[in-house]
Parts: sequence; C-alpha cells; structure tokens
Amino acid sequence: MSEFAHKCGVNEEKLLAWEAGEQPITFRQAMQFAEKAYVPFGYLFLTQPPAEVLPIPDLRTLEASKRHTPKHSRHTFLQYGGRQ
Repeated sequence: MSEFAHKCGVNEEKLLAWEAGEQPITFRQAMQFAEKAYVPFGYLFLTQPPAEVLPIPDLRTLEASKRHTPKHSRHTFLQYGGRQ
C-alpha cells in the first residue's frame, strides 16, 4: 500500500482516508489515482467493478479460466492488441 501511495504522491494515511471516504479527493488526484491503478477513470464512480472478459482466451494453463488476469496485463493487451 505504501508503494502505491508513493506512486500517487501522497502518504499512506491519506490514501486510506480516500478509500474509506473520510477525506475528499480532487479531480486531478482522482485522475492520477486511476492512471496509477490501471483502471478507467469512470470506474472510480461505480459501486462495484464490472465483470471484464479479455477478447481472446488465455490458453497458457489448464486452470486459465479460474485465474485472474492482473489489471496491468489487461491494460497492455488492450493498448497494443490492435497494432499487430
């Protein structure tokens, strides 16, 4: 958590206060938070994250359907997937 707080340019207590809704976050800080967390900005306003499916199956293992894909991998795939 402290590493992510450092990436956002705040201390860990402030980050925890944002997540708990105890301290307001500015628009600019929310944009930076979304960028560093690899989530679309609009997701910050949802009560639950939507179920996301990659456009191609992950066939690297037998248990691939049960495995969770990290957000940064999804971000990279969607960014560069259409450039083949």
